[in-house]
Amino acid sequence: MTRLLVVPMVGLTAACSGLTDAAVDLTRCIGNGARALSQSLQTASEIVCPVRAHRSVTAILTPRSGLPSDSAMAALRQMGVPEEALYYSGPDVPSRGTLVGLGPVNVYDGHYMDNRKYSTSSAFGADVRIRSLMAKTGDQFTVLLSREAGGVVEVVGLR
Repeated sequence: MTRLLVVPMVGLTAACSGLTDAAVDLTRCIGNGARALSQSLQTASEIVCPVRAHRSVTAILTPRSGLPSDSAMAALRQMGVPEEALYYSGPDVPSRGTLVGLGPVNVYDGHYMDNRKYSTSSAFGADVRIRSLMAKTGDQFTVLLSREAGGVVEVVGLR
């Protein structure tokens, strides 16, 4: 049986939303959902992670950190990830700059005009894994979690 958890990503007031990192918010939401799943009798759950200020952002979850391979780039494009999320762009670099390095949780927020539009985090702990490359654009994300053998929680889907 799958259980739906709503885990707010709001840690500060909306007035301070420009001072925080969307990838950290999403990572915290996934981590809270993983802890809740590991402490329950359930083997799977869905958590809802809203984006602060209901802004549309692009989230990329990946099992491997570093520069994406050619096949990963092709897969991300097929998932609808905008080019601006894959190549640095902004006032300090040309419109199509260098490839963005990816960590486990990445969020691209095109509302910013500087490098704050790219954020990466990996702080949800060693007992959480991302099963495969996944990406989604929206103002809220539903993250599908599964508890695996040994107590490890895997992120198995992003909607």
